[in-house]
Amino acid sequence: MTSQIVDFMVDRLKDYTASSEILPSSDFVRDLELDSFSALQFIMDIELEFDCSIPAAKFSREEYRVVSNLAGLVAELSSHRPMGSELKNEQRYAVI
Repeated sequence: MTSQIVDFMVDRLKDYTASSEILPSSDFVRDLELDSFSALQFIMDIELEFDCSIPAAKFSREEYRVVSNLAGLVAELSSHRPMGSELKNEQRYAVI
C-alpha cells in the first residue's frame, strides 16, 4: 500500500510545486519548496484520499518531511481503512 501512497503523493505534489523532479526521497521544504499553505492543502488531500488524520506535530517533525517517510506514516494511520477513491461519495468528508 505504501507504493500506492507514494504514487498518489508524487502525482498530487505536481499541483503544489514548480520542481520538475519529485522523488520518494524529496524533502517537502528543501527540495520541493512547499510553503505552509501548500503543505496544509497537500496534507488535506492525503487525509481525504486515505481517510486518515495526520497530526500537525507529526508532519512538522523532521522525519516526516520526506515523501516516502510521510507515505509510511499514512500507511500506518490508514492500515485498516479503505482508500478514499474506493469510498462512495456520501462517505467522503471535507476537512476544514
